[in-house]
Amino acid sequence: MEKGKVEKPYRPTLRAMLPIKHNGEFGGILIINYLMDDFLNKLTNTPLYDMILCDDKGFTLFHYEDSKKWGFYQKPQFNITQEFADQSKDILSKQLVVSDDFVSRKLDLPVHGGLNLILQLKNSYLESQIQQTKTQYMTTSILIFSFSIFLSFIIVKLFSNTLFNLKKVENLYQDLNKLTLRNSVALKASEVGIWEWDYETNTLTWDKQMYNIYGIQKTDKNPYTMWSDAVDKDDLPKVEENINNAKNNNSEYNISFWITTPKGEKKYIKALGINEYDKDGKAIRMVGTNQNITIHKMNKMLLEEQNKELESIFNTALEGIAVLNLDTKYLYFNKKYTQMLGYAGDELKEKYCLDLTDESFIEESKEIYAKVREKGFYENFERLCKTKDGKLKRLKSSIALMPNKKEYLMTTVDNTELYEAMELIKKQSVTDKLTQLYNRIKLDEVLENELNRFKRYKTIFSIIMVDIDFFKSVNDTYGHNVGDKVLIEISNILLEHTRKTDIVGRWGGEEFLIICTQSDINGAIALAEGLRAKVDEFDFSVVHHKTISLGISEVRADDNIESLVKRADDNLYKAKKTGKNKVVSGIV
Repeated sequence: MEKGKVEKPYRPTLRAMLPIKHNGEFGGILIINYLMDDFLNKLTNTPLYDMILCDDKGFTLFHYEDSKKWGFYQKPQFNITQEFADQSKDILSKQLVVSDDFVSRKLDLPVHGGLNLILQLKNSYLESQIQQTKTQYMTTSILIFSFSIFLSFIIVKLFSNTLFNLKKVENLYQDLNKLTLRNSVALKASEVGIWEWDYETNTLTWDKQMYNIYGIQKTDKNPYTMWSDAVDKDDLPKVEENINNAKNNNSEYNISFWITTPKGEKKYIKALGINEYDKDGKAIRMVGTNQNITIHKMNKMLLEEQNKELESIFNTALEGIAVLNLDTKYLYFNKKYTQMLGYAGDELKEKYCLDLTDESFIEESKEIYAKVREKGFYENFERLCKTKDGKLKRLKSSIALMPNKKEYLMTTVDNTELYEAMELIKKQSVTDKLTQLYNRIKLDEVLENELNRFKRYKTIFSIIMVDIDFFKSVNDTYGHNVGDKVLIEISNILLEHTRKTDIVGRWGGEEFLIICTQSDINGAIALAEGLRAKVDEFDFSVVHHKTISLGISEVRADDNIESLVKRADDNLYKAKKTGKNKVVSGIV
């Protein structure tokens, strides 16, 4: 949706929104739209399955048929109930549905309207499986047929000078003819042609299926010439070398090559051949087959291409990707992941993810892996990880259990710089730029927290208001740069001589506020006197001597922030009016 209207053409979009604030005030919203077309195409373009994505009401978001995509917005609307009339109720209500025709699963993703995945085997894949089955059957048949020919040749040689039972010979040939007929039908169905090369006459004979495969009409022309003309010119030398080696060296003729038919059709051929020998062991002929395996080759090339694409995506992904076994040992990972951790690939294969996790996150990580094994995934968790050079990195990861349930798939981004930048921004938002003490925003926050703690748990605390005596004269006499140096030097004294649990901040101008946690007014008086003395005896860089006045108040049951601060401010005013360089607490 864009401006209340449905945008066309429909574009799958991932939208992220982030509120922008400045000094605690809302300033607007940053919206990022990430178009998911390429991702969705990669996800759904598989050689094995046709894929459908639909919401929990059955309206399609993605469909392998373009006309059925975005079903809710189509006219008329398209719903999976129209395609899966009998099974749609189960698909939309059950977590997993497995049938003879499809598999569906509800995806546990934070997607408005829900998301269901439906997978169906592609017809092209089923056909390729049938073709492979035929090939396996034909390979066996060819071997039987070839062996039968060879066996008949041996029988004739053994009994050429002997009278034998004609009935047995007749039965033998009848069986051989039946086998030949069966093989002929099978060979034709699987596009397997048979050829014979007679070494003594140097003639090559093809059966009818060979001519069909090569797309050539049977003529008086030498089949070898027709064959060599059809074979791809880049493949021909290695094919001829292979067949000559088989002839002369009693080796196997087994090679694949491309051919081009007279009509320009490209085919990929699998060629096999075996030698036959006379009684003296001399090779007299080679009998072999050519099989058209173009579909298999094209599928293999497509699969290789897709694997290369996946490998390219895997290795160029902006996220680190790793596959671990259930013991968290690294099995596979991309370049980005090794760069994050600083290990070479061979080094990382010897490591376990848990061994590289900082000790403070070990138990939490073990719990996460247990949840992954139980639920199948765990998303967007942070962990501290040790790199090869001993540095700690803050990594954000998601883990899913692989379908074989024996491996984890982990995706990771390095959040170290982002975390450090956010921490710096956070620190700067509560830090006074000049003195590097806490600023008024942080002091107000701590005062509110301490007051709430006091009202709930009666945890006492006090505050000290500090003011630099005669500070205006410093600016008037020496200039503001020297005044800034005095502010910094006094800030350092206050930080150095207060407890770690005390909160020291710049209240404004030359005034400072110290929040003394878990300290009553007597403890605050002792601290204030010590600070006054330290400033009084300090040798400042330009002005050499300065003093401070301090006012104190302890929290009371009826206090709010304003009343608590006002008492300290009133006591500070008294200190300034009665001679300066002193502490006033209101205690007589």
